[in-house]
Amino acid sequence: MKCKSELGREKNSFYQDAESVRVLFESIIDAFAYHKIVYNSEGIPVNYAFLEVNNAFEKLTGLEREESLHKRAKLIFI
Repeated sequence: MKCKSELGREKNSFYQDAESVRVLFESIIDAFAYHKIVYNSEGIPVNYAFLEVNNAFEKLTGLEREESLHKRAKLIFI
């Protein structure tokens, strides 16, 4: 069983790792988008939604982050 101080260190480590990933995500020069696949009632993929995009994605596509986040691709590209 872990003591409170160990749990606190692990929690801080998690947040530091999450911040490191965010900084890396924003600083890479390659366009990157994180998606969620949307399935129909039969379990067939029919669309995808943008969960996160980086600055390079915005520059490459011309889509601003606020325009694309949590929206389905069919609404954006059609």
